Amino acid sequence: MSNNADLIYYCDSYPAVGNGHLKRGLDIIKQLLKMNSQIKISITGHFSDSAWQFLNQFKPEAVDVFRDELPPNEFKLGFLDTIKPGDASTIPAEKGRKLKNICSRLITINTGISTFIPDFVDGIINYIPVTKYTGNTEVNKYFGVKYAPVGPEFVPPEPVFNKHILCIVGGNKNQYGPKILASTLAANLQNNYQIDMILSPHFPAQDKKFLQAKFPTINFHQNLETVVDLMRNSQCVVTTYGNATWEALTMHKPVFIVSYLDFQKYFANYLEEQGYAVDLGFFKTLENEELALLTNEKLQKKQIKRIQQVFKTPGIVNIAKIILKELNVSQKR
Repeated sequence: MSNNADLIYYCDSYPAVGNGHLKRGLDIIKQLLKMNSQIKISITGHFSDSAWQFLNQFKPEAVDVFRDELPPNEFKLGFLDTIKPGDASTIPAEKGRKLKNICSRLITINTGISTFIPDFVDGIINYIPVTKYTGNTEVNKYFGVKYAPVGPEFVPPEPVFNKHILCIVGGNKNQYGPKILASTLAANLQNNYQIDMILSPHFPAQDKKFLQAKFPTINFHQNLETVVDLMRNSQCVVTTYGNATWEALTMHKPVFIVSYLDFQKYFANYLEEQGYAVDLGFFKTLENEELALLTNEKLQKKQIKRIQQVFKTPGIVNIAKIILKELNVSQKR
């Protein structure tokens, strides 16, 4: 195969899968271009209108974008970063094979529970490697929390206990999470707590207006390029399981996870077992007593001490190094 470009990054972004795959794709691409500005990169996938707007607003100028189609050229490396809705274990075979047809090699991010590796995969990045793998297991394996897809701007500050709670709620096919969380927080926290809630880019505009009117003491945000400043100034972070969870851990913030889906709950429970986070359960069964943990400074200090021992470097730099290694190009500006 003759190659006339370097990297094709495939990710999807629509309500059922959320915006996390696209956001980390852009973060990885930006880090790559910092390390080697000569790399030719394209990004493609299935994007909702809100995701398409987000992508074109925040992508680097040098990156070519395609929507629901593959580029006409060929690439040295393909990067597959997507899941079936609600199923983190399955590597999407049809999308992967089509991508591999225009690439010499293909690597994927997979953090499933039990995953079959198709023959088109050449490498796997897994930052929470509890997965049982079958199939094509003779692939390059990049495993461990050092590959958590977090950018270098997530530098841990000194711990603060300032009664500031940051909530980052990912997308879902039915996005009922923000209303439940906002209602429970407003009913159970005293007025001296500052609450910021970041909504998915896929969250409907009319629903955001409803939340703003019903819960005026909560600050609602959407379509932010970065959450760094809000997270740095927070005492603790509430997330749905996803990129924001790992960003908060890298920033050494106490993390509380509330889930839409079974696979999110599975990993929330795993992170709790490791002492990294607190599993609050599902949105639909969220209890008032669980949210009382957001005010428990003793618990949060214990969390901070534990995650400081483990999360030492942002993983996107390490992911970019993997891609450069796979491309066999030098790190130069």
